[in-house]
Amino acid sequence: MESGVQPALYRSLDTARQNAPQPRQTQLPRTLSPIHQMPVFSIVCSIIETLVKHDYSYKTMPCKSIILFLCAFFVLGAKASFADGIPDDVNPAVIYAYFQIGDPDEYDQTLSLDLFKKQIREFSTDRYHVASLDEVIYAQAEKKPLPPRTVVLSFEQFDRNFVDTIWPILKEYGLPFTIVLNASRLDDAETNGTLPDWGEAKKFIDNPAVSIAMFPFHYRHLTGLDEEEIGYDINRALARFREKLDYTPKYFSYPYGEYSQSTENVLKRYEFSAALTQNSGVVGMSTPRLVLPRFTLTDAFGEIDRLRVTSAALPFPVSDPQPFGVFAESNPPTLTFTGDRSLSADDLKNTSCYASGLRKINVSVKDHQVTASANQLFEDSKNRINCTIPVAASEDLGDADGLRWRWAGFLFVYPDLE
Repeated sequence: MESGVQPALYRSLDTARQNAPQPRQTQLPRTLSPIHQMPVFSIVCSIIETLVKHDYSYKTMPCKSIILFLCAFFVLGAKASFADGIPDDVNPAVIYAYFQIGDPDEYDQTLSLDLFKKQIREFSTDRYHVASLDEVIYAQAEKKPLPPRTVVLSFEQFDRNFVDTIWPILKEYGLPFTIVLNASRLDDAETNGTLPDWGEAKKFIDNPAVSIAMFPFHYRHLTGLDEEEIGYDINRALARFREKLDYTPKYFSYPYGEYSQSTENVLKRYEFSAALTQNSGVVGMSTPRLVLPRFTLTDAFGEIDRLRVTSAALPFPVSDPQPFGVFAESNPPTLTFTGDRSLSADDLKNTSCYASGLRKINVSVKDHQVTASANQLFEDSKNRINCTIPVAASEDLGDADGLRWRWAGFLFVYPDLE
C-alpha cells in the first residue's frame, strides 16, 4: 500500500505541555481498505450530517444528498486516497468563537449555558490542549510543535454575563482564553455607571491567562467604508485603550467577521499581530496572520461530536483567494484559490467544496489552482463555502473514525439580502 509521511504530534499530552518534544514521523496509509468498517463510517456519516445541517448556513439546511454522497464515497470507494502530511501539520490550532452565551440574541449566535458548560468539560479533558492565542502565534512563528488538538477559546461579548457567569467557569477549569473588547461600549458603561467598565477590563488585561483583542471603536458593518474611515475608527479605539489602560492591543477582531483588502491594509499600518475572522478553518504556520479562521460555537452547531471533528481538523493552506475578503460582486460567487505547493496534485484532486444551502458544488483543479462554482443563488445575507480534503488520522489522536479533514472556509456577505 502506498504511504505518505506526516509529522505526528505527541504520544503524551502531559509530556507535550511540559516539554514540547520534537514530533516523530509516522507513516500514514493513503488508502482505505475496501470494507471500510461499516459501523465506523455510520458514525462518520452522522457527524457529517450534523456539520452539513448547521455549519454551512445560518438557516438549518438538511442537505440529505450530501450525506448520501459522502457515505457512498466512503463505504463504496475501495480506492479512496488521502492526503500526505505537510509542514503546517506540525503545529495546527483551531480557534473557536463564542458570541452570546445564555439569553438568545437577534443574530442566532446564541449558545445555551448548559451546552457551554458541557463544552468546557470536554475541553478540560486530556484529549485537548487549550492554549492562549499568544502561545499559538509564538509557536507558529518559531516553527515549534504544538500538542494534538490545540484549541483557542475566543469570546466576543464582554458584558455582565461574561464577568459574572462565564469567567468564573473558565477560571474554575484553569483555561486560557481571548476576550475581544469594544472601547465604545466601555466608554458607555463608564458614563452610565454600569459594569463592566474600563476598571473591570483592566483586571483581564493584567491576567496572564487572558489574551486581549479589540474591535474598531464602533461595532458596525464595514461595508462601504474606505480606508480613511476604517483607520479613524481603529485609531480612536487604540487611543482609548492607551488612555484608560496604558495598553495597546495587538489582536483585532473584524465586526461580523467582515473584512476586505481595505481593512487588511489598515491593520498592516497599525502593525496588529493577528486578526480574527468568522471564516471556518484551521490556523497553520502559513495562514496569513490578519485572516485567522475560527469555528463558531452556537446551539445550532455546538455539540460535542462537532468539537471532536473540528478540533482534529488540519490546515488547508491556500493563497490568492478570489474574491479576497467577504464581499463578492456576483451571486453566487466563483471562488478560486491556489493550493500550497506542500499539497500534492493528488491531494488537491480530492478537494470537495460545499456552499450554504446549495449542497455540493462543482470543483475543478488545474495545476494547483482550485475553482469552486455554484449554479444557484445564495438566499441569505451571510453564506459560506467550505472546502475539505480527507486525511487519515494519526494514531496519536486515536480517532474512532480514522479520519481528519483539511479545512478551508470562505465567508461571503451580501448586505442587500439582509
